[in-house]
Amino acid sequence: MAVQGAMRAASSKFNFLENSLGLVLDVKGESRNPGAEVYMCPKSDSPAQLWKLTTDGYLQCKLSGLVLTIRDGDVGPGAQLWLSEKRGDAAQLWTMTPDRYLQSLLNGLVLDTKDRRMCLGTEVLMSEKVDTPSQSWCLGPAAHFYYMESCSGFMLDIVGASMEEGASLCMQAKGGGSSQMWRLTPDGHLENKLNLFVLDITERNKGGGVAVCMRSKNGESSQLWNLTPDGYLQNRFNGLVLEVREGILLMDATLRIWAKTGESRQKWSLGPAADFHYLEHSLGMVLEAQTDNDGGVFLCVMPKSGKMEQLWRLTPEGHMQCKSNFSMLCIKKGSRIQGAKLGLSPATGSPDQFWKYIPTKGYLQNKMTGLVLEIKGSSTKEGTEAWLWSKLNTFNQKWRLSSPEEDCSSTCQKWRSPLQSTACRMAAAHLHRYNSAGELPVPI
Repeated sequence: MAVQGAMRAASSKFNFLENSLGLVLDVKGESRNPGAEVYMCPKSDSPAQLWKLTTDGYLQCKLSGLVLTIRDGDVGPGAQLWLSEKRGDAAQLWTMTPDRYLQSLLNGLVLDTKDRRMCLGTEVLMSEKVDTPSQSWCLGPAAHFYYMESCSGFMLDIVGASMEEGASLCMQAKGGGSSQMWRLTPDGHLENKLNLFVLDITERNKGGGVAVCMRSKNGESSQLWNLTPDGYLQNRFNGLVLEVREGILLMDATLRIWAKTGESRQKWSLGPAADFHYLEHSLGMVLEAQTDNDGGVFLCVMPKSGKMEQLWRLTPEGHMQCKSNFSMLCIKKGSRIQGAKLGLSPATGSPDQFWKYIPTKGYLQNKMTGLVLEIKGSSTKEGTEAWLWSKLNTFNQKWRLSSPEEDCSSTCQKWRSPLQSTACRMAAAHLHRYNSAGELPVPI
């Protein structure tokens, strides 16, 4: 029994089947037996989470080869599901509709989560079609949402995680909520994971200064965007680009579009935003931002304590951001000499704020000066100042980004090969961007 709708949505590869609440379809207990139940879980590397919609309409699990089936051929809402051998009846046949419902040919009902919940272990069942994220599914690369990060190190977010049409946008620290997760569709919509609304402009105006908002898709070109190779998020209707106004970081409810200026506040990256880590010296102490006697900030090394002043991340633009106030590591007074002192400031695009991590050497190098982060005088004393110096390949210039969750008991355990380090993986992630169609990352 061939299924025309399934033919259109069929996949030759196994992929995650993810709904818009952020979880994926999984098999309980990784069972390979007929009668195995299915439920919702976070993504893992288990083949029990990989599925394929065949050209003849079966939704097949990679682990067992069994197919998703409506239990006992129940035709009513609330019908449960399990896995079984292929039989060719309508209870096993599915189609992925253009609006991303996974619909049964048995009863026209669609796949849903029980009580439309998103928690771990939620049961899946059949429901009447309604406009809810729990019924919206993606099978394949298009299922992946990512952070839209500005050069400030903050993420594009929906104010108050609003589900309302016309909701405003803001910038927030990375929090992992669905309202911060985005994908650029092949047709150019910037779609949010929370409610599947897309980024739009409040007025169809070709002049600068128009605010952005969230709306349902309406076919207008004002909802279409390009993420250009040089990092602009450009509206196709008027050619203007999304900008974070200077000095506005948190809760900016009036993000607007303006003409390109080349300033860093107009630059964006769509991808897996890096987590905060310790910037750990080879002798075990970590970089910490402290307040000096004059009320300014200086950088020194201290034992790990978990405080926010010790947590850092390298943004896609190359800023080294501190978690305590989300400011960026910079050189005081823009000095270019050896012994230059370090501080923190908001992202301004100044060249002294850009850094490069060299994992094979352990250097954190300032791009403007070419100097590297060093512990002053090779001291092992707590509170010793960190400054910049020319490369000497000495231990007081060796650093790595280590996870706060790591708890290694020896120096040998703590110092892995640089090629296996978190920083190396993070640096590799920065070598990718999304193409203008919003598909899989491609090297640049």
